[in-house]
Amino acid sequence: MSGPQQGECGSEARQRHAAAWPRAWRACICGPQAWHPWSARAWSEVRSEQGGQDGFAVLAALLIMILATLAASTLVAVLLAGRAVGNADADGERALALAEGGVSSAIEALRWKPSLVPPVSQSMALSASSANGEGNVAIELTGMAQSGSADRFVAAAVSARRGRALRRLRVVLRVGNPAFPHGVTVTNDADVRAPVTVINAGIYLGGVLRGRQMVTFGDPTDDASSPPDDAYPTLYPRAAVHAGQGIYDASGEEHLVGSAWPNDTDVHNGGSTPAALLSLPDAAALGDLAAHAVALDSALDTETAVLRLDAIAASLAEARPAANTDDGAGVYPEGGLLAVVDALALPADLTVCGQRQRPPTACPLTLVVDGDASIGPAADSAVSASAEGGGAELSGALIVLGTLTIREPLRVNGSLAAQRLVVEAPLTVVYPADGSSPPGPASVSVAQWSDLSGQ
Repeated sequence: MSGPQQGECGSEARQRHAAAWPRAWRACICGPQAWHPWSARAWSEVRSEQGGQDGFAVLAALLIMILATLAASTLVAVLLAGRAVGNADADGERALALAEGGVSSAIEALRWKPSLVPPVSQSMALSASSANGEGNVAIELTGMAQSGSADRFVAAAVSARRGRALRRLRVVLRVGNPAFPHGVTVTNDADVRAPVTVINAGIYLGGVLRGRQMVTFGDPTDDASSPPDDAYPTLYPRAAVHAGQGIYDASGEEHLVGSAWPNDTDVHNGGSTPAALLSLPDAAALGDLAAHAVALDSALDTETAVLRLDAIAASLAEARPAANTDDGAGVYPEGGLLAVVDALALPADLTVCGQRQRPPTACPLTLVVDGDASIGPAADSAVSASAEGGGAELSGALIVLGTLTIREPLRVNGSLAAQRLVVEAPLTVVYPADGSSPPGPASVSVAQWSDLSGQ
């Protein structure tokens, strides 16, 4: 037989079949003979046994191997570079989030301590902390000119660094008085059956006032018949009643029967009360106030639903936070205290009594009642009127989110607001002539926002 004999070694057959291959590759196919394509022996065998054409084939194979290695290295480099870019983008986004958080921290600090606003052109550093130590945040406040506004302006420069990423923000903040109603504010109707005296401010309603003849503006001992309105002087030069629907005296709607009070306004003479003046704290604002309120402790009897104003902490030194969390607990407004009563959780309508001492003996107080409240007990109440001392007084503000019924004399040195007002006993409200606000968070808004990260 001319072909391989039965039992012939397969290795020899492969050697004859691969006679045209360079010896270098035959060594790889035919056996484990030690050989390396970079060795001098390999190059010698290529030159001596196969000639130039086979040598070029080896060179081509080596070139392909080199190019494959370079391609793999390039791919790895691209992947690593992409990962670095991705990390840089993530750091940049997180740095921006930290900077925005720094702006929020500055706003919150100014809300509860507006005295942090530096004098014009002066700067101060504000402490800042980053969440979970994920970066560094720096805040600097600089006082700005007021430009004739009663509000104050401050520039907050916030920088945040995360990894190699740096984000810089410049925000101009406008700091104003607490967003509480001023003077006497009634969202709906007021039913006046007893004398009401309002000094330095007006009465502002969204609905109807009945009993206009019982209302006096200014000190009754003064001869001035139309004192100025210090609460909203740009809207109302003179203190008066400003109702959304109507003003009634004993004869009827005053503008239909002939008004004796020319400064009063309502829908019948083209007047209206801006909705912003009638705004009471909503659920979110109420929760914010409660987080910064003082504990009432023994001042509130939850069984009889009686609150004694003279038993509430008289100063910041005596105050104990009402909140059970660290979110705002123990951070009180400047110049006084906040007290929040959830009257909806009490077994009866809240009865407020007691005369809180005036400043400086006791600090001003803003009392917010979520629900209905009365000054003095009802006639059929188990609470004894004589035992409670008769009447109430506080300096600051009384805000009732339900109906406020005045059954015993009440004096408020500040502002009073309610959803509905029923006056059955004398009411006196003395708004501060200097326009000073009751204790509460300052109104802080963003006037300008600039991202300086690329500069």
